[in-house]
Amino acid sequence: MELNFSYYGMPKPENLAKMLVDSGYSLTFSIKAHKSLTHEINHDKWEGEAKIYLSAIEPMLIVKRLEAVLFQFPYSFQYSDDKRRYLDKLLKYFKGVPAAVEFRKSDWYCGKVIEGMKSRGIPLVSLDLPDLPKLPPSMDVVTAPVAYVCLHGRNKEAWWGEDDHARYDYLYTDSEVEA
Repeated sequence: MELNFSYYGMPKPENLAKMLVDSGYSLTFSIKAHKSLTHEINHDKWEGEAKIYLSAIEPMLIVKRLEAVLFQFPYSFQYSDDKRRYLDKLLKYFKGVPAAVEFRKSDWYCGKVIEGMKSRGIPLVSLDLPDLPKLPPSMDVVTAPVAYVCLHGRNKEAWWGEDDHARYDYLYTDSEVEA
């Protein structure tokens, strides 16, 4: 199960510990990284935010019910030397924590990044999105023993609209899911 609330508000260890008990003992989770690590990055404070986040997810790590921390970077996270260095530092900070990385901009889907994910054994998230310029290509690239797939929908008309929720208002057909 993917937990999304952790993007909007920094999770608390006691809340995640309670959720683990309340959900039974077999359900595993992926959890989105907080926006301070992916969308609202302050280069002077990100390590402090990462430390708080790591402390919060510790209950999931202890009981081995964390499948991945999803680092979901926005379209505005442009491919550059500075951003690549930040990503490198971030992934090193989370070394030993299962992770997956999603980029919303096509320029990240290059040989250098793919090889970097492979060398770290981190899944590069496979995306299903509308076929629009500068969005990531539809590709199945194996960079880790585990795959992470996000079905964002194919709502081309609403993708760049003002209502962020409308872009995801899409119901896949059985044949689309099977493909």
